[in-house]
Amino acid sequence: MHKRTALLSAVRFFLFWLAILYAGADQPPPPGFIFVLLLDLIAAGLVYWRVPVYLAWIASRRRSALLFVVLDGLVAGLAFAALPVAARRWLGGGEPTVAPTVADSLI
Repeated sequence: MHKRTALLSAVRFFLFWLAILYAGADQPPPPGFIFVLLLDLIAAGLVYWRVPVYLAWIASRRRSALLFVVLDGLVAGLAFAALPVAARRWLGGGEPTVAPTVADSLI
């Protein structure tokens, strides 16, 4: 049961974010969009991996389970969001005449 719920959650997550990312991309998407697609797929894999844990926490009536789920998701989301920002700063990319500051990257 948990595997099916996890799979459905991961597929919905992937498709939802794919639609948002595609809508925000240039049309047609640039060749680098494949990396965004890969990050979306990895994030969906993380959702698939963590959903059974969250359901077990909730089923065990663990005190403050919802708080732990939200905090876990927040920390994982922030760490995951830092990946493309760090990659862009280390690997370069983007408009060559624009040099974003650290504050620009954080925003």
